[in-house]
Amino acid sequence: MRFLAGGIVGLLIGLYLPLYGGDTLDLFRFLDRLVLNIGKYVVFPMVFFGLASGIRELKEERAVFSTIARAIAYIMAATAALAFLGALSVTVLSPERVPIVVQEASAQTLPTVRALLLQVFPGNALQVLQFHDFLLPLLVLALVVGLTLNSPGLYSSPVTDLFDSMSRILYRINSVVFEVIGIGFIALAAYSALELRQLGDMELFRQLFITIVFTAALVALVLIPLAVYFFGGRQNPLQFLYAMVAPALAALFSRDAYFSLGILTRVGREELRVPRKQGSILFPLNAVFCRSGSAMVTAIAFILVLRSYSSLELSLVQFVWVILLTFLTSFLLGAAPGVGVMVSLSLLSRLYGRGLENGYLILQAAGPILVSIGAFLDVAVSGTIAYLLAGSERKRTEVSPR
Repeated sequence: MRFLAGGIVGLLIGLYLPLYGGDTLDLFRFLDRLVLNIGKYVVFPMVFFGLASGIRELKEERAVFSTIARAIAYIMAATAALAFLGALSVTVLSPERVPIVVQEASAQTLPTVRALLLQVFPGNALQVLQFHDFLLPLLVLALVVGLTLNSPGLYSSPVTDLFDSMSRILYRINSVVFEVIGIGFIALAAYSALELRQLGDMELFRQLFITIVFTAALVALVLIPLAVYFFGGRQNPLQFLYAMVAPALAALFSRDAYFSLGILTRVGREELRVPRKQGSILFPLNAVFCRSGSAMVTAIAFILVLRSYSSLELSLVQFVWVILLTFLTSFLLGAAPGVGVMVSLSLLSRLYGRGLENGYLILQAAGPILVSIGAFLDVAVSGTIAYLLAGSERKRTEVSPR
């Protein structure tokens, strides 16, 4: 509720505060960056120590690779389903084409797969501790360390105790950040509103927004509650939805999966009752690879781009191509935690070619809203996957609604 109140106050400030020649926007841009940094202050070290400890505990139960494999299967299934749903919804609802305008913008790019692999396996393992915008290298190092702890023939008990203690200490610090970051939501929401005011008339994208918001509401308020009810032990899904308000709002206003990760970790352990050893793996893994919401928004937006550049209807081959490429590119978006949808759109435009390499620029003005909705659904699906996986393994304990 603090997050919701902070978001509402911030939106009102951003909508009605005078701009003063750009000084207001510059101030809130700085405050937005500061709040994001505070929110992610201990996330990476918490993930490193927590994941290594969780891997060690699961190794003793011989459940490391089964947990990771099931999580990946859930992520792939959710991403494929939402990419298909996005492509289907834009085909059925058929929003109006967006006028083609000449616009300049810096290209949205991602490192190549080779460059990403070199980041995951640098020449010195300690280099991964310096990364602040890509979590996968840290996950790989934590996995290796966790599998090595308490191995036969190694006297690693002091190190094991150190990792466990650091995990708990950093989680406690993250919980303190969770308690005070609601004030920072005022800055996040105000900057979002101020940024939208700078973008000009959004009327051109009205039907696109209606399509995306309708589909997102269908996922968040219908499909996710049904999945929680039928696959989560026939529990009332309203309690799950209420618990997910905080991380979902964090994703909506920050657009940053790693900022939301600290909040989702706290909510997952305290409210959803996902055990520490499962949550230490599931939440970071989802933060890197679970971009199903961004995939859905990307599918909707790119099909609209195709329609805007051609008077012909989308063929079945193009329909399948969009779903497949949206699905595949979503797994690279862990290296772009704050601009996922726009990066994915630029990748699809270049891969499609045929003079459409810069076609995504007609949606450049709508980019912040597209990224926000995609991040919102990413976190909602991530929380659902962790909740269902922990429940299916009978590791989750129930908490009284009171």
